[in-house]
Amino acid sequence: MNFEISLISLVSSACFTNAGQELAFYTDAFLRNNLAGPMNWYRTRRVNYEDELELPEAQRNHIAQPVLFIQALKDDVLVPAMSAGMERVIPKLTRAEVPTGHWALWQAPAQVNEIVGKWLKGLDLEEGQGRSSKL
Repeated sequence: MNFEISLISLVSSACFTNAGQELAFYTDAFLRNNLAGPMNWYRTRRVNYEDELELPEAQRNHIAQPVLFIQALKDDVLVPAMSAGMERVIPKLTRAEVPTGHWALWQAPAQVNEIVGKWLKGLDLEEGQGRSSKL
């Protein structure tokens, strides 16, 4: 329990800029339900890896769809160098950056939404106007 409380304190201080109702809500939820839900993604990495091995070779190392990658420049876990070379497997990659830690959606929601909105507008998702979708 002490480890979970320490982790909650760390995550909370990184995510929230004020100690208001939102912080209390998430702290209470984590204390009641522990970190099992958020940790499930990490628990399934082996299963996901094994599933991906069944993909045809051409799909395994290639993503044809447009992808937006927003790098959190102050992320101590997913450091910018880890994204080097993504263009080799994602030819339609668009990059953007925000001056935040790992929880960019909490730390800079307006900036992230602006980046996503501009990217979506550039995708030309309209159909029936003589154009095909870029997706």
